[in-house]
Amino acid sequence: MEDQQTAYATPVAPLADQNPVATISAILIAVFLLGTGTALQGTVIALRAGSEGFSDLAIGIIMSSYFSGFIAGSLLGVRFIGSVGYIRTFAGFASIASAAALAHLLMVDPVSWIILRVVHGLCTATLLVVVESWLNTGSPVRSRGKILSLYSLIYLASMGVGQPLLALFPETGHELFVLVSILVSISLVPVVLANTGTPVVAERRPLNIRRAFTASRFASIGILVTGISAGALWSIGPRFAQLSGLNSSQIGLFMLMISVGALAAQAPLGFLSDRVDRRRVVLISSGIGTCIALVIALMASTDAATLSILGFVFGAFTMPLYSICLAYANDQLETSEMVAASGAYIIFYAIGSSAGPSLSGLAIGYMGPSGLFFLLSLCHGLFAVWSLLRLVARPSVKLKHKERFHPWPRTTAIAFRLIRKVNRGGKQNTGEPGISAAAPADPESV
Repeated sequence: MEDQQTAYATPVAPLADQNPVATISAILIAVFLLGTGTALQGTVIALRAGSEGFSDLAIGIIMSSYFSGFIAGSLLGVRFIGSVGYIRTFAGFASIASAAALAHLLMVDPVSWIILRVVHGLCTATLLVVVESWLNTGSPVRSRGKILSLYSLIYLASMGVGQPLLALFPETGHELFVLVSILVSISLVPVVLANTGTPVVAERRPLNIRRAFTASRFASIGILVTGISAGALWSIGPRFAQLSGLNSSQIGLFMLMISVGALAAQAPLGFLSDRVDRRRVVLISSGIGTCIALVIALMASTDAATLSILGFVFGAFTMPLYSICLAYANDQLETSEMVAASGAYIIFYAIGSSAGPSLSGLAIGYMGPSGLFFLLSLCHGLFAVWSLLRLVARPSVKLKHKERFHPWPRTTAIAFRLIRKVNRGGKQNTGEPGISAAAPADPESV
């Protein structure tokens, strides 16, 4: 039965012989390099596929295949850690990911690129399973919340920082693929050379996806929608900009501004959601995101500067929605349920992310480049309507507690072990191994 259940990792014991500062620093540097290379590769592949004449549907499927591999890697990565350990797992999968980046130059056809994107997604997820498990075993107990937020922000920043590198080389050449391979390869260096000791191998525990959904359907649907939106934007956004006539440096700036907007708005929107009904913040943010997406879709001419500004605003109001929805879901759960539920919500997000590129590829194929933002406006518009209906039907909802907002990472469920509570005696409260089926249903699920 255990093999048929979704699983995630949790450390079985803290490290005794490890320098926490060295461990955390090495891991965060590796995450930054890995995230920069992975995000840059996604952009380069979307642009190169367009230059090679692939259909928009084929491009969408290629970009979706990465998330399919990511789901598999997030579920299977802990098995490799248990077999060969952290460092060997990281080294092995980083090498495969680096090789997969270069292999795109040898086999330039849609089928091969779909396979390579699955491989790269699986490798990336496995690498993140390693670093997140390592963070859990090496992080000081009382700093876990700050480390979780820092990890999330660094990974989000890395997705934007690498985008301006597009201006260095043409997407039709080999240089950008080589650059991606270099970034992924050197992410090995801080992990292998830093004096981080030997981390404890992780164990697997089952999740209850059905319970996570029924705990808060509002949050679950919101997380699915944000997955569709983010997957479509990060994967097909460069193709939209390419079809709109932007050059490589302008495309890089556009993608960078989306990331900057997301970073800039995390704290203000999170602060607001901690003090008012989170559904109101979701309604306002989704409504603004819908309007901005419609403006971009209806623009008669595409000015690079204007598009970058609108991309900043769109990223600012839509990217933080994932963390707000997750915080709202945690408000409905007992403390002992939160970590286990986070794994299910990551699955919801990954499913949406996998569907987003294919849907946007179809939209662009039928409607031209504006199809991407018509799709995004539809997604956020429907979610805004859903939020309004829930607010009208239930103006107030009794919460189990008010969970503090964190900029949650959109990676694997293991990172969420960092939210483990600390009691007065300084011991960790890791919660129950799974979500209790007997836990009462949230009024939002009715």
